[in-house]
Amino acid sequence: MRLDELMDNKRQLNMEKLNGEIIKAHPDLFIVFTLNPPTYEGIKDLPKAVKNRLKPTYQMDYPPQAIELNILKWKMGLSDSEFKVQGAAASGTLSQDIADIMKVVNGLRRQTDLSYTPSLRDTQYFVQSIKEGDSFHKAFDTSIKDNYWGEEADRVEEALNAVRRR
Repeated sequence: MRLDELMDNKRQLNMEKLNGEIIKAHPDLFIVFTLNPPTYEGIKDLPKAVKNRLKPTYQMDYPPQAIELNILKWKMGLSDSEFKVQGAAASGTLSQDIADIMKVVNGLRRQTDLSYTPSLRDTQYFVQSIKEGDSFHKAFDTSIKDNYWGEEADRVEEALNAVRRR
């Protein structure tokens, strides 16, 4: 309720009931909200009064695969001998594992009815597990599959088997 007033043309916080004060917003104040898609399990949509004040809005998707691969290389501190992105191709000791996980993850990201969508954080976790010596399948289970249960876990296993069988 307090944000409504702060985000509308009053640009103030009414604290009269608490301490009798009305706090005016600084002229340069801006508010940024981030929110996972409402299709995520356990996500509650924002109240309409708040959403009406959030203009403009932007939909951010996952980066193109080439950019995500470069992010993985940089964030995970991979050497060129471990992973090197060359246009649409990659080389290095981890290149096949990373190429395979990206195929699985990109397929899961297209399945909009799943309760969870693998994130860039999940692919980083996968690469970290591989670097620490886990097998591909153990890294897959802990970074991707463990986010699902029941019928969805079966579908994730099918997505894996379409790329790399156990």
